[in-house]
Amino acid sequence: MILRRKIQVFSLIALNSSLFFEIKSFCMPVLNCHSCPIALFACPIGVLGQFSALHIFPFFILGILILFGVLLGRLFCGWACPFGLFQELLYKIPSHKITISKRFEHSKYFILILTVWAVPFLWGTDSLFFFCKICPPGTLQSAIPWAFIKGNVPEVVPFILRIMLLLSIIGLITSNERSFCKIICPLGAFMGIFNKISLFFIKKDDRKCNNCGDCEKVCPMGVTRSNDDILEKQRSLSCILCLRCSETCKASRKIGVSI
Repeated sequence: MILRRKIQVFSLIALNSSLFFEIKSFCMPVLNCHSCPIALFACPIGVLGQFSALHIFPFFILGILILFGVLLGRLFCGWACPFGLFQELLYKIPSHKITISKRFEHSKYFILILTVWAVPFLWGTDSLFFFCKICPPGTLQSAIPWAFIKGNVPEVVPFILRIMLLLSIIGLITSNERSFCKIICPLGAFMGIFNKISLFFIKKDDRKCNNCGDCEKVCPMGVTRSNDDILEKQRSLSCILCLRCSETCKASRKIGVSI
């Protein structure tokens, strides 16, 4: 956990270190708004939306995401995403904790298809329902900082709506760990597809498992146990490879690599 937290902090700093240069022609598989004054890379969701609005197939960006997905799955979500770190810190705030039904986990795929591809394709990136217009990380990293830098808000009503949505998401995150990742994040939805074939996975040894359920209790993504195989590759679409389960149960769970 200590190593992962250090990497998360390093990633936050590294991804927002464009004081002297920036590489906006390249994307990393994390939600980090490229409109942020100090963002180093472009946001893949924003770029995909822009290409969709232009009716151009994003070969290069999709190629980057697919490559990262095949190699690492959702590992970046658990180890390098700045908004993931933000969520984990928010959840530590004392508050009433709730559970979210598994049924809602499919909503992030609807959000991916609708707000990243369909809406910009049909109505362009000026639509209020284009993901970048309502993106909570974008509001936190870009809309609010630019409002302070410029000293004004160009569009008052959309800005207020963004703030209200951000506050709602923050309230949800404090009540349910990584709830944005579970039910909203379109990038997590896309990268999770590759968990089934990625090189890295959680290996579960049923011969050493006593079915205590501790791994389920600590999983921030709500991944449940499966007892189908004696040596099983845990490849849930939701798994972010944070290794909290293996820290809780060192005997039966550890990270595996497919070669």
